[in-house]
Amino acid sequence: MPGDVVDGNRAMKVYIAAPGAHAMTAVRAPLHHMEATKRAPLVTAQETSLRGELAELEASTRARNREMAKHLEAIDERGTRWEAKLRGEIAEEQDGHDAVVQRFDKALDAMLSDEMASLRAMIAVFHDASIPPLEEESAVNEETVETFFNVTVPDVVDKQSGKVSALGSVAAVTAPPPTGVAADAVTSPASPRPAPH
Repeated sequence: MPGDVVDGNRAMKVYIAAPGAHAMTAVRAPLHHMEATKRAPLVTAQETSLRGELAELEASTRARNREMAKHLEAIDERGTRWEAKLRGEIAEEQDGHDAVVQRFDKALDAMLSDEMASLRAMIAVFHDASIPPLEEESAVNEETVETFFNVTVPDVVDKQSGKVSALGSVAAVTAPPPTGVAADAVTSPASPRPAPH
């Protein structure tokens, strides 16, 4: 920043920076003697005016900065409130989800228990009421089949065999002699055969 103005002359800050180094400031002393000129009063007045305007600009800038800081703080506060609200809503949603899952699990467990009880009852009825009659019927059928094959069939075969034997004997007695054979040459199964000569 420029120094104080002394009789139109002023001390000035000079920025000095070597290549690749940090900038440094140095104050340049005002001239020991400066001749009066026609422009010096105008320059001094303009500088004084600019200094006043700079002070006003700085004050207005600080005010704007303070106002901006207030707005930012308000935004930050609203964000904090919204964050807390969202956290509460998320917690409520999680609680509701957990409650729904618990109710669903309880309902599912109850339904499974009822279905298992119904299934066990159905199996018990099947084993106690349905299978025994079928087993009895199967035993009766097996006994009937065994009786048929082991008793009925042999008896029928024996009876039929006897009738066939009897019919064969009658047919042999009553059958006519073959052609060219004398009737007395046909011997009955019951009569003795003639002795050979």
